[in-house]
Amino acid sequence: MTLESPSAQDVTLVPRADQAAPVRLPAPFHERYKDPAGYDPDPDLTAAVNVALLLGQPLLLTGEPGCGKTSLAFWLARQLGLDEPLLQSVKSTTTGRDLLYGFDDLARFRDSQTGTRRPTAGYLSLNALGKAILFSAGPDRELIRPDDGWADDGVARHGDLFPRDYPPPRRRVVLIDELDKAPRDTPNDLLLEIEAMRFDIPELRVTVKGEPSNRPIVVITSNSEKSLPEPFLRRCVYHHIPAPGPERRRAIVVKRLAPFAQRGELFNEAMTLFTRVRDRLGRPPGTAELLAWLDVLETMVRRLEAGGETVAGLAGQPAILRASLRALAKTQEDLERAEIELGVAAPR
Repeated sequence: MTLESPSAQDVTLVPRADQAAPVRLPAPFHERYKDPAGYDPDPDLTAAVNVALLLGQPLLLTGEPGCGKTSLAFWLARQLGLDEPLLQSVKSTTTGRDLLYGFDDLARFRDSQTGTRRPTAGYLSLNALGKAILFSAGPDRELIRPDDGWADDGVARHGDLFPRDYPPPRRRVVLIDELDKAPRDTPNDLLLEIEAMRFDIPELRVTVKGEPSNRPIVVITSNSEKSLPEPFLRRCVYHHIPAPGPERRRAIVVKRLAPFAQRGELFNEAMTLFTRVRDRLGRPPGTAELLAWLDVLETMVRRLEAGGETVAGLAGQPAILRASLRALAKTQEDLERAEIELGVAAPR
């Protein structure tokens, strides 16, 4: 199977007569708009970013899914000339330690039962925030040992915790995505680590102390599924990304270089239809879903054009509209509302 963005008429759709023919599919949608150069933050969001940079505090972003919270971190890293963000996707079981490192207790126990010997540090895996703090200093930076001086054998410097391809000391952007999914205590568990640029690894009896001049830039997103604790909020710079209005949506789509935006009146019609549909749905689609819908329209219209048909308007293409609405409506009730609003509901 290839993902080489074939021409619209060559894209594999089903059913098809020749089932032995090669399957040709475009790149997945999330890869098509990954370039942060197309991200277009509004002035209020840019101001929030600058306040976070000035204060050296995490930037906490809220907003409906698909509004661009995650993309902001990649745009910011590009603006600052830094590497791509270190990403930590939060789950319902994520603890504060998980944002720093993981330790494979099960493998260690299994090895102890079989007599397998390897350094304790071999069970350690660094995660996004832990890497950012560790890599802020060079590999020769000494780890802090307890007062009695005992620590795991062979672990004395930063480089011992990441022996392969240790990068040069540099500031990193850390993206902690959907922190509101975590248990309530998880955000508070990060306060000392972020402010002091240090974290303990009790399994090795050492402490990692980063280089303050390379303090990581932390971007945290939340879908507001549950509230975050007050002590944590007091140490963040907060910004809510509002749902864009029609003109702002248009500007975002154009900046993202969506192919359908080059279709003049057809694009204008699509944006008008999207606004009508969005206002009727129980779960309004976000900007990401708008881009996905426009990509589906682009492929379907191109296939008709490749067959010699002229598409003068979307209203005259009920089959295309009805099929494409699956990119916008995510429940059966919303799908029916959208079909009724656009007059493309199938007869019962």
